[in-house]
Amino acid sequence: MRLFKHKDYNHYYHAQLKKYYRKKDNVWVKEDEIIMIVNHIKKHLVNVESGICHGTRTGWEIQQFKKRLKCNVIGTEIAPNKIPDTIVWDFHNIKDEWKGKFDFIYSNSFDHSNRPQHCIQQWMKCLKPRGICYITWMSSLVKRLDAADCLSAELKEFRKIFNKHFIVVDEFKKYRGRIVLAIKHRGK
Repeated sequence: MRLFKHKDYNHYYHAQLKKYYRKKDNVWVKEDEIIMIVNHIKKHLVNVESGICHGTRTGWEIQQFKKRLKCNVIGTEIAPNKIPDTIVWDFHNIKDEWKGKFDFIYSNSFDHSNRPQHCIQQWMKCLKPRGICYITWMSSLVKRLDAADCLSAELKEFRKIFNKHFIVVDEFKKYRGRIVLAIKHRGK
Protein backbone atom coordinates (compact mmCIF):
# COMPACT_ATOMS: atom_id res chain seq x y z
CA MET A 1 0.00 0.00 0.00
CA ARG A 2 1.23 3.46 -0.85
CA LEU A 3 -0.03 6.84 0.38
CA PHE A 4 0.66 10.19 -1.25
CA LYS A 5 2.42 12.51 1.20
CA HIS A 6 0.81 15.96 1.28
CA LYS A 7 2.68 18.97 2.60
CA ASP A 8 -0.29 19.83 4.80
CA TYR A 9 -4.08 19.68 4.88
CA ASN A 10 -4.37 22.69 2.58
CA HIS A 11 -2.41 20.80 -0.10
CA TYR A 12 -4.74 17.78 0.27
CA TYR A 13 -7.88 19.96 0.20
CA HIS A 14 -6.88 21.88 -2.95
CA ALA A 15 -5.93 18.66 -4.75
CA GLN A 16 -9.41 17.31 -4.01
CA LEU A 17 -11.05 20.54 -5.23
CA LYS A 18 -9.04 20.50 -8.45
CA LYS A 19 -10.07 16.92 -9.18
CA TYR A 20 -13.70 17.62 -8.31
CA TYR A 21 -13.97 20.59 -10.68
CA ARG A 22 -12.20 18.68 -13.44
CA LYS A 23 -14.53 15.67 -13.18
CA LYS A 24 -17.62 17.05 -11.41
CA ASP A 25 -20.06 15.81 -14.06
CA ASN A 26 -18.64 12.27 -14.25
CA VAL A 27 -20.47 9.35 -12.65
CA TRP A 28 -18.19 6.37 -12.06
CA VAL A 29 -20.61 4.04 -10.32
CA LYS A 30 -22.94 2.13 -12.61
CA GLU A 31 -26.58 1.23 -12.07
CA ASP A 32 -25.90 -2.50 -11.85
CA GLU A 33 -23.42 -1.87 -9.02
CA ILE A 34 -26.09 0.05 -7.09
CA ILE A 35 -28.64 -2.73 -7.75
CA MET A 36 -26.16 -5.34 -6.49
CA ILE A 37 -25.61 -3.36 -3.26
CA VAL A 38 -29.34 -2.73 -2.82
CA ASN A 39 -30.04 -6.47 -3.18
CA HIS A 40 -27.36 -7.20 -0.57
CA ILE A 41 -28.86 -4.61 1.79
CA LYS A 42 -32.36 -6.07 1.35
CA LYS A 43 -31.04 -9.57 2.03
CA HIS A 44 -29.02 -8.69 5.16
CA LEU A 45 -30.74 -5.70 6.75
CA VAL A 46 -34.35 -5.16 7.80
CA ASN A 47 -36.21 -1.87 8.17
CA VAL A 48 -33.56 0.21 6.42
CA GLU A 49 -34.10 3.82 7.41
CA SER A 50 -30.98 5.71 6.37
CA GLY A 51 -27.66 5.67 4.57
CA ILE A 52 -24.77 7.97 3.78
CA CYS A 53 -22.60 8.15 0.66
CA HIS A 54 -19.13 9.68 0.88
CA GLY A 55 -17.48 11.52 -2.03
CA THR A 56 -20.69 11.86 -4.03
CA ARG A 57 -19.50 14.24 -6.77
CA THR A 58 -22.84 14.38 -8.73
CA GLY A 59 -25.07 12.82 -6.06
CA TRP A 60 -26.37 10.25 -8.54
CA GLU A 61 -25.85 7.31 -6.16
CA ILE A 62 -27.75 9.10 -3.38
CA GLN A 63 -30.82 9.38 -5.60
CA GLN A 64 -30.48 5.74 -6.72
CA PHE A 65 -30.35 4.43 -3.15
CA LYS A 66 -33.28 6.64 -2.10
CA LYS A 67 -35.39 5.44 -5.01
CA ARG A 68 -34.58 1.74 -4.61
CA LEU A 69 -34.56 1.49 -0.80
CA LYS A 70 -37.25 4.09 -0.03
CA CYS A 71 -35.17 5.53 2.80
CA ASN A 72 -33.35 8.72 3.73
CA VAL A 73 -29.88 8.99 2.19
CA ILE A 74 -27.45 11.89 2.47
CA GLY A 75 -24.02 12.45 1.00
CA THR A 76 -20.76 14.26 1.61
CA GLU A 77 -18.56 16.04 -0.90
CA ILE A 78 -15.48 18.05 0.02
CA ALA A 79 -16.02 20.66 -2.72
CA PRO A 80 -18.62 23.42 -2.45
CA ASN A 81 -21.63 22.23 -4.44
CA LYS A 82 -25.38 22.45 -4.92
CA ILE A 83 -25.99 18.70 -5.06
CA PRO A 84 -29.35 17.72 -3.49
CA ASP A 85 -29.05 15.89 -0.16
CA THR A 86 -25.27 16.52 -0.05
CA ILE A 87 -23.35 18.54 2.49
CA VAL A 88 -19.92 20.05 1.98
CA TRP A 89 -17.78 17.92 4.28
CA ASP A 90 -14.40 16.20 4.47
CA PHE A 91 -15.27 12.53 4.77
CA HIS A 92 -12.42 11.88 7.20
CA ASN A 93 -14.53 13.56 9.88
CA ILE A 94 -17.96 12.69 11.21
CA LYS A 95 -20.64 14.68 12.97
CA ASP A 96 -21.68 13.57 16.46
CA GLU A 97 -25.29 13.16 15.29
CA TRP A 98 -24.12 10.57 12.73
CA LYS A 99 -22.83 8.11 15.35
CA GLY A 100 -24.87 4.92 15.24
CA LYS A 101 -27.37 6.47 12.82
CA PHE A 102 -26.92 4.77 9.43
CA ASP A 103 -27.91 1.33 8.22
CA PHE A 104 -25.39 1.54 5.38
CA ILE A 105 -22.49 3.57 4.07
CA TYR A 106 -21.36 3.61 0.45
CA SER A 107 -18.29 5.08 -1.22
CA ASN A 108 -16.35 4.58 -4.40
CA SER A 109 -14.01 7.39 -3.31
CA PHE A 110 -12.03 5.70 -0.54
CA ASP A 111 -8.90 6.04 -2.69
CA HIS A 112 -9.14 9.79 -1.99
CA SER A 113 -8.40 9.17 1.68
CA ASN A 114 -4.99 10.29 2.87
CA ARG A 115 -5.64 8.65 6.26
CA PRO A 116 -7.40 5.37 5.44
CA GLN A 117 -7.26 3.77 8.92
CA HIS A 118 -8.62 6.92 10.57
CA CYS A 119 -11.23 7.29 7.83
CA ILE A 120 -12.70 3.78 8.08
CA GLN A 121 -12.73 3.96 11.88
CA GLN A 122 -14.73 7.19 11.70
CA TRP A 123 -17.15 5.81 9.11
CA MET A 124 -17.79 2.63 11.07
CA LYS A 125 -18.81 4.71 14.11
CA CYS A 126 -21.74 5.94 12.02
CA LEU A 127 -23.24 2.49 11.46
CA LYS A 128 -26.05 1.00 13.48
CA PRO A 129 -24.93 -2.22 15.24
CA ARG A 130 -25.77 -4.49 12.28
CA GLY A 131 -25.02 -1.88 9.59
CA ILE A 132 -22.84 -2.49 6.56
CA CYS A 133 -20.24 -0.29 4.86
CA TYR A 134 -19.79 -0.78 1.09
CA ILE A 135 -16.54 0.40 -0.46
CA THR A 136 -15.47 -0.02 -4.07
CA TRP A 137 -11.92 -1.08 -4.94
CA MET A 138 -10.71 -0.56 -8.51
CA SER A 139 -7.76 -2.29 -10.15
CA SER A 140 -6.62 1.14 -11.33
CA LEU A 141 -5.78 1.90 -7.67
CA VAL A 142 -2.72 -0.30 -7.99
CA LYS A 143 -0.92 2.00 -10.43
CA ARG A 144 -2.41 5.42 -9.73
CA LEU A 145 -1.08 7.63 -6.95
CA ASP A 146 -1.30 11.41 -6.92
CA ALA A 147 -2.36 14.27 -4.67
CA ALA A 148 -6.09 13.58 -5.24
CA ASP A 149 -6.02 9.77 -5.53
CA CYS A 150 -3.92 9.46 -2.39
CA LEU A 151 -4.28 5.72 -1.75
CA SER A 152 -2.78 3.06 -3.98
CA ALA A 153 -3.32 -0.57 -2.96
CA GLU A 154 -3.56 -4.10 -4.28
CA LEU A 155 -6.85 -5.80 -3.37
CA LYS A 156 -5.24 -7.83 -0.56
CA GLU A 157 -3.71 -4.65 0.89
CA PHE A 158 -7.07 -2.90 0.57
CA ARG A 159 -8.76 -5.72 2.52
CA LYS A 160 -6.12 -5.42 5.26
CA ILE A 161 -7.08 -1.79 5.89
CA PHE A 162 -10.52 -2.98 6.95
CA ASN A 163 -9.69 -6.34 8.48
CA LYS A 164 -7.43 -4.73 11.06
CA HIS A 165 -10.45 -3.66 13.16
CA PHE A 166 -13.49 -4.86 11.18
CA ILE A 167 -14.38 -7.76 8.90
CA VAL A 168 -15.00 -7.96 5.17
CA VAL A 169 -18.13 -10.11 5.06
CA ASP A 170 -18.72 -10.14 1.32
CA GLU A 171 -17.15 -9.15 -1.99
CA PHE A 172 -18.95 -8.52 -5.25
CA LYS A 173 -16.84 -9.11 -8.33
CA LYS A 174 -17.64 -6.55 -10.97
CA TYR A 175 -16.77 -5.28 -14.39
CA ARG A 176 -13.61 -3.45 -15.44
CA GLY A 177 -11.61 -4.40 -12.37
CA ARG A 178 -14.14 -3.10 -9.80
CA ILE A 179 -14.92 -5.03 -6.63
CA VAL A 180 -17.28 -3.89 -3.87
CA LEU A 181 -16.36 -4.93 -0.34
CA ALA A 182 -19.07 -5.23 2.35
CA ILE A 183 -17.58 -4.42 5.77
CA LYS A 184 -19.10 -4.91 9.24
CA HIS A 185 -18.13 -4.65 12.86
CA ARG A 186 -16.66 -7.91 14.15
CA GLY A 187 -19.18 -10.13 15.91
CA LYS A 188 -22.28 -8.22 14.78
